[in-house]
Amino acid sequence: MTACGDQKQDPIVGSKVDKERVIDAMFVEKVSISMPFTALVYNGTERKIVIRGEDNLVDEITVTETAMSNWEISAPLDLAFEQHSDVEIEIPYLDMVSITLEGHVKLADDPTDVWSDQDAGM
Repeated sequence: MTACGDQKQDPIVGSKVDKERVIDAMFVEKVSISMPFTALVYNGTERKIVIRGEDNLVDEITVTETAMSNWEISAPLDLAFEQHSDVEIEIPYLDMVSITLEGHVKLADDPTDVWSDQDAGM
């Protein structure tokens, strides 16, 4: 038995069952991503923020438009969990969005390479 206030949270164990959440996002100019899960951020499709991962971990992620065109994607940083696959986050027009990352989040697509109009041969 633990003392009052010292209770430990049982870790959320990834289910290995994939889930996708699609959030309509007409305008995206600024995104703040903060989460404990290993997550990769990709360039996505127009007007949508997409979250993919194990269903019980994806359920812990909140996506909120905090102000017009400013989005926050987060899960509690102190969450106890066991993860079997990376969470994937798709942001539209990655090269034109201001992004803040906190936790175990990495850019999978280099924003400068996403919408480059230059030919490799030029």
